[in-house]
Amino acid sequence: MKKAIIFPLDGENSYINACQLIGAITIVWNDAHEQVFKLFWYFSGMSKDQAEAVFFSLRADSSQRDITKSIIRKHPNHPEEHKAHAIKWITTLDKKSGERNAATHTMWDSKGFMEGKIIPSKEVSAEYLNRNLSDDNSSKFGKLLNSLHEVALELHKAAAIFEILKAESVEEVQRIGPEKFIERFGALPRYVELLDSHDSGIVSAPLKETPPLQLLSPEAKK
Repeated sequence: MKKAIIFPLDGENSYINACQLIGAITIVWNDAHEQVFKLFWYFSGMSKDQAEAVFFSLRADSSQRDITKSIIRKHPNHPEEHKAHAIKWITTLDKKSGERNAATHTMWDSKGFMEGKIIPSKEVSAEYLNRNLSDDNSSKFGKLLNSLHEVALELHKAAAIFEILKAESVEEVQRIGPEKFIERFGALPRYVELLDSHDSGIVSAPLKETPPLQLLSPEAKK
């Protein structure tokens, strides 16, 4: 059983805490987007090299999500409920993009970071700031991190379901099955806010708290 890692390791370092929250959002967002690419690759029927050339030629990640949803909808030989699940969670990722952009692209007040405050630079006029900012960005981004954690989980499931459905043997199902999935997903960070604010921070998800993956059993592939 893996043990959750709590960040920051130095609980007194507010600057590190603020930086790690922004970094964790980036990590989980990019992990979710990796699953979007996998879904594009699987549903396109292209080789991996071809899928990468097409997908990454689209410079905006919103365009990458749009083309992936379109190609999933047009796929004729895949259960509709699984296609709907993938599209639902890609769409949910769409809806989180404004908040993610606020975390990633805002010009922050570096002095505020030294005090553990995630506040925008006072040198930038308010009209140019992301509308998704709030008076308590630490709490807001903590909630964003956890919602992205859920999105990433469901996109991992969507990709894993496709892999298992196209598997040609029981052995292949076992090789790419739930155990490997949980080990991979269990490392993604989450935000935990406790009653004592000094104990709030980022943790990696313990495996025992990771929701089980409901997929075809090996017997179903016989």
